[in-house]
Amino acid sequence: MIGTTAGRAVCLLLLIFLNYSVGYAVDYADGIAAFNAGDYNDAIAVFNELLQESPPRDLLDNIHFWLGESRFARGDLLAALYHFEQVFTFSNANKRDDALLKIALCYRELELQRNACATLHSLDHLYHTPEAQAKRQRVRNRYCLDLSE
Repeated sequence: MIGTTAGRAVCLLLLIFLNYSVGYAVDYADGIAAFNAGDYNDAIAVFNELLQESPPRDLLDNIHFWLGESRFARGDLLAALYHFEQVFTFSNANKRDDALLKIALCYRELELQRNACATLHSLDHLYHTPEAQAKRQRVRNRYCLDLSE
């Protein structure tokens, strides 16, 4: 887990290795650590600040994803939905399948079951990897998503 000191260090070293500035890497790792520690307000503050600093384009989808995760954890579902949808505005986004899954969960929590089901069906058609299938099944089991609608 990145919330641990060792996990934060690994995240930090990876970002520096990928040629991000040390300051930016520290802030990003701090945001992930705050999220993993359950400090969603701090995570939101860190990621919002990173958005204001003209982040590297290839991290924008990740920043929006973590903002969505933090908002979702706080129960701010409409803001979470906005940030998860922002992931799809970036052509090189690596969080698309995770964001689509979280969009389905936002719809479910907003009691929009048909939207949740349609989103999960889209996910089924777009992402066929065993990892993606396992994630979907865990979500279906955890949140009792009925796909019969």
